[in-house]
Amino acid sequence: MKKQLIWAIGLSMAFCACKKESTPHNQTPAETGGTKGVKRYAVGFNLSGFTKETKGISSDKLSTNAALTDAIKFLSYYAYTGNKDSLKLVKNIYQKSTDAGFGTITDSLAAGHYTIFFVGSTSSNYYVTNAFLNLVDGTYHPALGYKNNENITDTFLQKLEFDVTGAGTQNIVLKRIVGQITYKLLDVLPADVSRVEVTIGNAAPLYDMVDGGVAFDGTHGSGWDDRIQTFTVNSGDKGKANVEFSTYVWPFSYFSTSIRAYNSTDVLIGHTNPDDSQSLSISENTQYILSGYLFKQAPSSFGITVDSKWNTPQNSTF
Repeated sequence: MKKQLIWAIGLSMAFCACKKESTPHNQTPAETGGTKGVKRYAVGFNLSGFTKETKGISSDKLSTNAALTDAIKFLSYYAYTGNKDSLKLVKNIYQKSTDAGFGTITDSLAAGHYTIFFVGSTSSNYYVTNAFLNLVDGTYHPALGYKNNENITDTFLQKLEFDVTGAGTQNIVLKRIVGQITYKLLDVLPADVSRVEVTIGNAAPLYDMVDGGVAFDGTHGSGWDDRIQTFTVNSGDKGKANVEFSTYVWPFSYFSTSIRAYNSTDVLIGHTNPDDSQSLSISENTQYILSGYLFKQAPSSFGITVDSKWNTPQNSTF
């Protein structure tokens, strides 16, 4: 009987929350001549039965022993071999929350050392690409991004390094790797407002899956394009105050943001621009609440509150 190596890895979720190409869901590189015919071992990853901590998120709706689908709707498993600065993808498994057995991943791997990444998201629009570290050396890291930079959603990740040598069990904690910016309009929304548009300067598009934080891709140069995101105003929010609009970003120091409101004929009816010296330094699993007045009936000003329950609020003005 062939000897099999069984890995059972239970994932917990904590909420504290030389080529460049993208890897579509479920696409795995073909075997190379060096791996064909190599004996492989069964490996298993069980993501069910995990616990969550409420300290990392502002909502009380997340409790211990909650279902995996309460937090993420899409899950990916990426298995790599090689040096951390030139990892080679050998397997990619993708799951949706509607799939039977969501949260249970099985694979077969040859004996050796592996770097595994688990990615969970509320959106299916994410992808993995290679961000160059050094163009001369050809070194790179796997980097996580979204097909449209403005469509970043709640995202979780964990990296696991292990050797396939024998049976064993490991528990893994998925952690939130994004920050959230919430725009809270204190004044009453006019009846003719149609949409709110926010601009985030120097919006980093990729997350370094190996080292964490923003992926500094050597092919891009310095700085990134601004990110413009549009929010449609619901009819039920018109005439109300304290309406909020939220967006997710990678942890980084962003240039000051601007906020503009338009009516249905695209006429600008309210706007404010933070002082250029007040950049937003975003941390993982932290919510930044920008609150203030946007329209003419009150002074155009905003204050910044930091909340990481998604941690303790901090205030600043610009």
